[in-house]
Amino acid sequence: KVIQNLAFATHATNVGKEGVADIPEGVLLNYLRQLLANDTAKADLALHYIEERAGLLIGQGESGLQRQYTFPHRTFQEFLAACHLAGQNDFCSTVVRLAR
Repeated sequence: KVIQNLAFATHATNVGKEGVADIPEGVLLNYLRQLLANDTAKADLALHYIEERAGLLIGQGESGLQRQYTFPHRTFQEFLAACHLAGQNDFCSTVVRLAR
């Protein structure tokens, strides 16, 4: 659910743009710490696993002062964002608001 929430938030910042959105490492680690009792070391380890082993995110190198990550494909980002929306209690009203 955390990755779905991240995908939704990331997708919302990329409206009208082509391709996948960049996710700064600090933002990503904040999402991961939610799962890991705010433990930064565990969040770093989880990020390493997600990138290197699971392939859910791809490192894009540094931009500014932080590494940037993306989902492997925009369709995957959109799917995860849709999963986030589908799990909301106010799904119908949210989708109507977003469509407008």
